[in-house]
Amino acid sequence: MLVRGQAIRALGNFAPLRWDNPPSLKTYLRQVKEARERGWALDDGAFIAGVTSVSVPIMDRHAHPAFIITASLFRGQRRDSDTIGAELKT
Repeated sequence: MLVRGQAIRALGNFAPLRWDNPPSLKTYLRQVKEARERGWALDDGAFIAGVTSVSVPIMDRHAHPAFIITASLFRGQRRDSDTIGAELKT
């Protein structure tokens, strides 16, 4: 998923992704920067049209990403992705 990729990329790693509505490189890099700064990533229909996802990395004791938690919703189902991201992060 794009958000999983953003979350991993924000931590310095990257794997190729396939998506329905790919962002431009400029937009993607901005989203990665935003994910790094706030600690969670958001995809609003880029990976799968009509689906909004929020992902948060779970770090191991060495501060390396061990897992990713993702909440996926139908687009428009909720309008508080900032709240979801912040809650997943805690």
